[in-house]
Amino acid sequence: MNDDTQAIGIVPLLILAVILIYIFWPNKKDMPEIIDAKGPRLHCIDCGSSFQPGHGPARGNGWIEIVMYFFMILPGVMYSIWRRSGSGKRECTVCGSSRAVPFTSPAAVAHRKTLGID
Repeated sequence: MNDDTQAIGIVPLLILAVILIYIFWPNKKDMPEIIDAKGPRLHCIDCGSSFQPGHGPARGNGWIEIVMYFFMILPGVMYSIWRRSGSGKRECTVCGSSRAVPFTSPAAVAHRKTLGID
């Protein structure tokens, strides 16, 4: 096999890598919260504050992900899923609690009523 056929053989793998990155890229549309003019809102059950969720940085290293896609497709996909699974957690920006729920959920509405916010 000469170098030209090897270079042509890797093109479909690179195209597949780009498609997989596009599919698994985190998207705000995936979040179930209602989206208003400011974006999705959450309500903290512990402290009663309402806030915009923040997206933390992805775990791992982007360069490692690119190298893994370039040489090994399956480990690259697994690494991408792992990197993105830990970002965008629902943590309260005021108290740091992980008990944040969508602003319009029944639990949030009931909690705001008991606090006298609504």
